[in-house]
Amino acid sequence: MPTRRPTALLRSHRGGTGRQHRGAARLSGCRGRGHVAAGGGGEAVLEVRDLHVAVGDDRGAPATALLHGVDLQVRAGERVAVIGASGSGKSLTAAAVRGDLAPGLRARGSVRVLGHEVLEVPGARREPGLRPAAVLQDPSAALHPLVAVGAQVAMPLRARGTRRGEVRAAVLDLLASVGLEEPERVADGRPAELSGGQRQRAALAVALACESPLLVADEPTTALDTVTQAAVLDVLARRTGRGGPALLLITHDLAVAAALCSRVVVVAGGRVVEQGALVDVLAAPAHPVTRALVTAVRDAGAPLRERTPPPGGADGRQSAPGRPTTAGAPA
Repeated sequence: MPTRRPTALLRSHRGGTGRQHRGAARLSGCRGRGHVAAGGGGEAVLEVRDLHVAVGDDRGAPATALLHGVDLQVRAGERVAVIGASGSGKSLTAAAVRGDLAPGLRARGSVRVLGHEVLEVPGARREPGLRPAAVLQDPSAALHPLVAVGAQVAMPLRARGTRRGEVRAAVLDLLASVGLEEPERVADGRPAELSGGQRQRAALAVALACESPLLVADEPTTALDTVTQAAVLDVLARRTGRGGPALLLITHDLAVAAALCSRVVVVAGGRVVEQGALVDVLAAPAHPVTRALVTAVRDAGAPLRERTPPPGGADGRQSAPGRPTTAGAPA
């Protein structure tokens, strides 16, 4: 069933680049051969335990802590949202999961993908099956401006060993599956010939071509208009979760989280302040930050929708002391 607009999804709950391009396959999280099989039966695809990130320099200055003991888990077939205001630490958590922390940031703790410890391994050096696929807020950062879109989707397909004669058909199928009309025209064109929403869907096709067990989507709809946002959410709803990669969704928008996810992790000030089944968190938010997020949406006239957790249950409800986001906190 198509995903409705986020505003519509909120109406049934009464309770309450100057960046250097590095290639589509690398930025989307897969490159090269090799595969680490994903486990079935809802076992953990991602486990983050006691994750700390600090920034310092090489001159012995005291480090400034940005993340403070973040814990979260994503199981096979799950969609989990990490939600918080700007500066809360949600995108920094995603960068640690991807193995893409900026120079000067130091991490400790544990990040395990399919049971393999990867925190100290940069994403580009991980085995392909241990690199989460990624969709970022700005698709221009993930698509090379001078390379045809179809060629960029083909990169991870070839890396996975898709036969030469089958690559073109697979590229067109992927572009069509993410809602791009005229996939032949899109495949032969350059990213600049597409709209922002089309570029985001093309970047999503590149990520899906990796066939990673985990897709990390970091604010994938923030820069899009409402109609295009709904289209991208529909693609994520159809192509992730059961039968596809697990999803770790990074967002500041509780409406977007409600549209897709069965569990939510609320972060503020670099800490997890509450997490649990989305239906429970929406019905009775325990932490002041969570209550503020829910109240803000309700005050806007869009009551939040409940979403039933997937079969097998969700992680138990947790709440931890935390502080509201302050200026200068992590992104």
